Amino acid sequence: MTVAEAEGFLSGLLIGADVAGALRHFGADRPVHLIGEKTLLDLYCDAFDALGVRCSTQDGADCAILGLRRIYYPDATADA
Repeated sequence: MTVAEAEGFLSGLLIGADVAGALRHFGADRPVHLIGEKTLLDLYCDAFDALGVRCSTQDGADCAILGLRRIYYPDATADA
């Protein structure tokens, strides 16, 4: 097994464990909402999709900026 194959295998194990834990905790009867980096989000959504669980995603950097803006300008609208 090459280093790249081992990295992919370990990443898959971790994602699988995360998804299994989420489903045990929250159930599979409602959609999952994920925040993070696109490449990783795509992998997680593929795992949820394989189990028949709908998935939506939001970019982590965008969410962080919006959250910080909301803290700094608490009376502003989300579009500000």
